[in-house]
Amino acid sequence: IWISGELRVSCLILIGMMGAGKTTVGKELARRRKLRFADCDHEIIARTGVSIPTIFEIEGEEGFRRRETHMMDELTQEPDIVIATGGGVVLSPLNRELMRTRGVVVYLNVPPQILYERTRHDRNRPLLQVDNPRQRIEELFQQRDPLYREVAHLIIEGGRGNPGTMVRMIENALQKLWPAEPEDELMRTLNVALGERAYPIHIGRGLLERADLILPQLKTKRVAIVTND
Repeated sequence: IWISGELRVSCLILIGMMGAGKTTVGKELARRRKLRFADCDHEIIARTGVSIPTIFEIEGEEGFRRRETHMMDELTQEPDIVIATGGGVVLSPLNRELMRTRGVVVYLNVPPQILYERTRHDRNRPLLQVDNPRQRIEELFQQRDPLYREVAHLIIEGGRGNPGTMVRMIENALQKLWPAEPEDELMRTLNVALGERAYPIHIGRGLLERADLILPQLKTKRVAIVTND
């Protein structure tokens, strides 16, 4: 995933409370960047063939968390992917380490009141099947918010914005986090002086994906490419 200039990261990971919009925003972000999108919970459902509430009922939350960690380990090793995580993914120190070291983590921070409005009619949220779901959301938010902030590279204040607006906020934040390099610093050229056999050497990171920089320099029929990709 190219963010700006020469920087490349393997994946973008969206974290936040249930109802924060991670799946919706993640799909739009992946569409705009032409990347694969994966929802961790949906991948677990596809792998097991049963719903998240059923997993909770049979294996308990501990069993579900083990499956979640295994899935996160798989997904974060894929290149060029946007991952939407479950709200409790940050409870595991191992998950936090995987996300922090393997990708760029974006925390969608949405106020508890809005989270309640979005999730109050959703029966597929096992942790909210209680007498007072509003209070439960407040409790979960207080527990998890520090962990989200601990692992996040970026914090996006969400709430009322539509998915397109949220995606633009993420893209703008990424650009500020890693400002683009000037074009003339992306590629250096060394000229090897051998008389009639003189030739240039163009050096830069990620040049194979920057045809706009390379093609104007290819003035001969034979070209040698040396890469560690």
